[in-house]
Amino acid sequence: MAEISIDFWSFIILAGSLQGLILAFFFLSSKRLGYSNKLMFAILWFLIWVQMEFFFVRSIMEPLRFEIFYGTRYGSWLAIGPLLFVYTKSILSDTFKPSLSLLLHFAPFLIFTITIPLLFSEAIPERGKYYGMLTVIRNTNMGITPIQNVYGVLFFLQFIHASIYAFLGVGDLIKQGKLKKRTIPQLDHARMKWVKYCCLIFGFVMLSSVLYFYLLFYSDSYKRWMDYLYILPSTGVIYILAISAYRKPYLFRDDLKYVLSRKKYAKTPLDGQLSLEYKERLTNYIKSEKAYLNPNIRLVDVANALSIPKHQLSRVINEQFHCNFNEFINKYRIREAQEIMTAKDNTANFLNIAYAVGFNNKASFNNYFKRLTSMTPKEYQKKYGQK
Repeated sequence: MAEISIDFWSFIILAGSLQGLILAFFFLSSKRLGYSNKLMFAILWFLIWVQMEFFFVRSIMEPLRFEIFYGTRYGSWLAIGPLLFVYTKSILSDTFKPSLSLLLHFAPFLIFTITIPLLFSEAIPERGKYYGMLTVIRNTNMGITPIQNVYGVLFFLQFIHASIYAFLGVGDLIKQGKLKKRTIPQLDHARMKWVKYCCLIFGFVMLSSVLYFYLLFYSDSYKRWMDYLYILPSTGVIYILAISAYRKPYLFRDDLKYVLSRKKYAKTPLDGQLSLEYKERLTNYIKSEKAYLNPNIRLVDVANALSIPKHQLSRVINEQFHCNFNEFINKYRIREAQEIMTAKDNTANFLNIAYAVGFNNKASFNNYFKRLTSMTPKEYQKKYGQK
């Protein structure tokens, strides 16, 4: 049986992997398991993989036979960048579906980390497996082969690759955030903001890893314990995710946000009868005044019109309609759009319909329409519109 040596930092890594495992099942247990949760599940499993790889390389006193487990030597970080990038795409669109163009981003990972190591067992020399590729490419007198030299360079490039994808995700989040600034639900805005900062942090962590390895490569100050300086930041990412999920679980699980809203309003006095009365007044006002047609309508405007405290009206919408204010208003807008699209004399295009029912842009209209009807506007009009 292999002897295991565990020091303080190895224990931190093991604890982080366990925390990541628990967190992974938090995402997997969602009643509405969308692509974003599946992708976050994959990201966590990747982080656990590299943590355990590092732990076994550092703490097992004899070589392991399962060579593919030495993932960072084979460029396993080529997967994390595309995973994070696709995750941001899933956050930005309610109708997100993986496409072939997105899957192509994983081609370098499939080629260098999976395919070549399986076909060419000598891709990584024995010393590189157990002591890292830096020790191999620093000693040119060891006579490494061309393919081993490729993996030596790839060891650096995988971190640059991951940082580029992280910053690309940040760019998309900033761009979409500006486009949807006036119509995006508050929860989605908070989620996008959180993902943006995580991508920024991750991108800079990856770049710092490149700098760290570069300095080690061209200096004689390397010590074996310094390897922890590169793996511990990724351990920290798991802990940050765990803390975020504990403090704000609704950022990751849509099925929890309304349960949490009840806790938020638990100390606010509002009995059941009064809540039902406010619900009826709100419904009558929205239908009779068609307030949802106003593209700039706010919760405070409706609260003032009904003479209901803003926080109590927000609670009524959350508890009685199981949505937030923006979602409540947009449901009426989509119903209005459906009536227009199925009218006999309808000649309006979808952009004009979007503006007519209160949306500020066509993208938001399309997203909400698909979310509420499971069809695009074009599909709906084709099925239900007048011939």
